[in-house]
Amino acid sequence: MKKLLLLLSFVMLLFVTSCKDEKDSLDGTIWKWSYSEPGYSESITLAFSESTFEIHATATGDGAPAPETITGDYTYDEPNVLLTARVDGESETIAAVVEGNNMLVDIVGDDEKIKFIKQ
Repeated sequence: MKKLLLLLSFVMLLFVTSCKDEKDSLDGTIWKWSYSEPGYSESITLAFSESTFEIHATATGDGAPAPETITGDYTYDEPNVLLTARVDGESETIAAVVEGNNMLVDIVGDDEKIKFIKQ
């Protein structure tokens, strides 16, 4: 009986230590922002892997800029996200906050946050 209890304790310990806390990562999540008006539209997709992210920005219509991809690293301390992007050889840090299925990203830098929606 004592061996059985020890075995069960060991199995429970393995189970608890092998479970990954999903809240420590945004791995595999995709978030999207889009804007549209007659003759012009743009969208930004933010995709996360284990410790990196990619931002894909596209626009169509009059005066639309060329598509752009930005990559970088991130840290996630629920609910706060810090994105460190590499743009033109320089690093820039962007703050974001996850609120349910929304991510509020401070891209503009003047307390105006852009709301991305989890896909």
